[in-house]
Amino acid sequence: MKAEKFELLVSYYQFGIFDAAVKNPFNDWFPEHVAQGFAWRPDSAFFQTPFGDGAHVFEVWVANHRPPLDGKAVRAIIVPFPKRTTAALEVGSVGASHVLRMPADRDSIFVEFAVYEDSEIPLVRITFYNEGETVFQIVKADSAEMANAKLVVTAQPGNFGDSAL
Repeated sequence: MKAEKFELLVSYYQFGIFDAAVKNPFNDWFPEHVAQGFAWRPDSAFFQTPFGDGAHVFEVWVANHRPPLDGKAVRAIIVPFPKRTTAALEVGSVGASHVLRMPADRDSIFVEFAVYEDSEIPLVRITFYNEGETVFQIVKADSAEMANAKLVVTAQPGNFGDSAL
């Protein structure tokens, strides 16, 4: 079921998914995180977009099971759903965010990055679903470095103080 569609301005090649109550959702990125395309910790999941800075269209889906990979996806990643204390979930980058009202009964996030011929703006599809176990996986890599990355499944909070998006 598609829950929402919105446009978000992505800065510093990254966006995150996190509980709106988290004071410092941003994560530090080390070379290993950059190679794998994500920086995850229990409070937040941040993803590096292969499309750079600028406008991105986000589609948010809620499903019971992992959907099949979109044939247009150039990159796809699975991580566990960050812990939550509220019903408000943010999808955000530096300087911009969008608040979602999402049920907390899903345990995984499947993020696909795609480009369609009929749009100049890249698409990020986020599907919240139940994997049934903790999974960190690069489903589709867009570089040899990403395909061969040894996954690092911990990150540290960024040094941005208590500033909000």
